[in-house]
Amino acid sequence: MTRSPGEGLAQVMGLPEGTVIAYACPFNQNVPDDGAYARALSTRVREREVALPVLLRQVQADVERETQARPEFMMSVSAQPSFAFSQPRE
Repeated sequence: MTRSPGEGLAQVMGLPEGTVIAYACPFNQNVPDDGAYARALSTRVREREVALPVLLRQVQADVERETQARPEFMMSVSAQPSFAFSQPRE
C-alpha cells in the first residue's frame, strides 16, 4: 500500500496467493483518520466462524452507525476469500 499526500491509498498489485487487503476507503481517496474503521475491525475479528466477506460487511455497518456516514470500503483479493476466523485450538 502506498500513500501520497492528497492522492489517497493506491491499490496493491501482484499480491501473493491467499492475501486479502481491506481498505477503509476507495482507491485514490482519503478518509478521515478517526479510528472508526480500526475500532470496528478489531471488535469484529474476535467473532468466531464468520466468513471474511460477511465480517467486512459488518464492519462497514458498524462504521456507518458510529460516523453517521455511508462508508465505501475496497478489498484486494488474490484468491476467493473463504477465510473465517475460528476458535483457537487448546
